[in-house]
Amino acid sequence: MSKELQNSQYEQLIKRHIKLLSFQSAINDSIAEGYLDDSLKVQDDNGDYPIVTALGEEPLSLLVKRCRAIGGNANIFVLTDKGTRYITAQTDGSGSSEEEVLDLSDSGQWSNGNAEISFFVDWLLRQEKPVKLPGRLPCSLDMYNSDVKLKDDVDEDNLVSIL
Repeated sequence: MSKELQNSQYEQLIKRHIKLLSFQSAINDSIAEGYLDDSLKVQDDNGDYPIVTALGEEPLSLLVKRCRAIGGNANIFVLTDKGTRYITAQTDGSGSSEEEVLDLSDSGQWSNGNAEISFFVDWLLRQEKPVKLPGRLPCSLDMYNSDVKLKDDVDEDNLVSIL
């Protein structure tokens, strides 16, 4: 891989990271000011409201991984080109019977989890039933250019955790 392509890949990751941090800060400020008090629906056993933020252009596998990292239950804010979208994730099914849930939890049926989060959120908001996802989706580290791969020694879990 050429040095220019590698630098471009890292530059894209850094820009995305900065954009995500800015969005997280805006959500934190809104929560601190009380603007989202009535919106937050998911609460954990300690009475806290777990928050996950994501960018619409990120792969769905990152969103699933972030939710799993905090136990699966989350109030999720996604920055899309249509504005901020809000969805929830709950591991307990929130009282829904199996008949009321669209079950997509078999990870073997997913060829990858690289669909953009915004695409998934738009689809999800059109569903009449809750959707059950697997705890992990297959992912490619290269989220921008199929010709550019990160170095072989980059550990996916470490890379994703710092994003």
